[in-house]
Amino acid sequence: MVILFSLIYGSFSKKTTGEQLQAVYNQIQLLNTDLSCQSSSDCFVQPTGARACGGPNGYLILSHLNKQVTTIIQLAKQTETLEQQYNQQTHIISICSIAIPPTVSCTNQQCVKSTQDLFQPVLPV
Repeated sequence: MVILFSLIYGSFSKKTTGEQLQAVYNQIQLLNTDLSCQSSSDCFVQPTGARACGGPNGYLILSHLNKQVTTIIQLAKQTETLEQQYNQQTHIISICSIAIPPTVSCTNQQCVKSTQDLFQPVLPV
């Protein structure tokens, strides 16, 4: 909780740094290790970060069964605020592509990105 408080408190400073943003992502990684599930309804995605043109920078795969899920969601929302501040302060520009949320399912009792994702991007050859 001390880390969470310091990360949130640090976001109110006048200048947001890449290090602050990375620290929040690192904390998410440490907490998001339990992706166990009993059914696909236990699995969901949470947007993270913010692109300069709007919308999330990516998505986390989460499990409702993870005891840290509430904290992880709070941290994910914090990445949005921090990245918006960082983008404004550093005048970041973007190609304005849209990050599509992945479809997730419960496979072998783990939440995973579905291999039958309906929103597969088409990459140029």
